[in-house]
Amino acid sequence: MGSIYYTAQLDVPADVAWDYLDRFTRAEVLPFSSSVAGRREGECRVITMPGGQEIWERNVTVDPVRRRTSYTIQGRSGAEHHHAEIRVDVGTDD
Repeated sequence: MGSIYYTAQLDVPADVAWDYLDRFTRAEVLPFSSSVAGRREGECRVITMPGGQEIWERNVTVDPVRRRTSYTIQGRSGAEHHHAEIRVDVGTDD
């Protein structure tokens, strides 16, 4: 099973980044520029793509104290299971 790790330094305060990510978990912010709609269904964020395909992302963790969220997608693009974690860390200057 493969894993991808990606880190990016943002030029915004951690609270601003978390606010955006928190709205993302509630489908208030669409994750893809090609998304046409988003909504909440229970513990899932449902993203509608052009042509009507829906991607169901089940929130596993939304932790505002640690500024961390994780979600799963089952059966997407032939994958048996997809799991992702996104978090906002407060870094220090080196």
